[in-house]
Amino acid sequence: AAGEHAQIVQCAHRIKGTSLMLGANALADSCARMETAGAIRDDEALRQAMEVFETELQALHRYFDKVL
Repeated sequence: AAGEHAQIVQCAHRIKGTSLMLGANALADSCARMETAGAIRDDEALRQAMEVFETELQALHRYFDKVL
């Protein structure tokens, strides 16, 4: 993530909005944390938020697998 903070902030912001539209609030929350951490260039907080993001994204995939 080092050196790519602006791109991470932009992507996290977009995914956050989409997550909120889907009702995936925990995923949106992890994106908000990534957005904040990226903006202040806090690589440790960003890493932690990305770990939560990955977990929540997998949960969303599992949900879609059941529903669709």
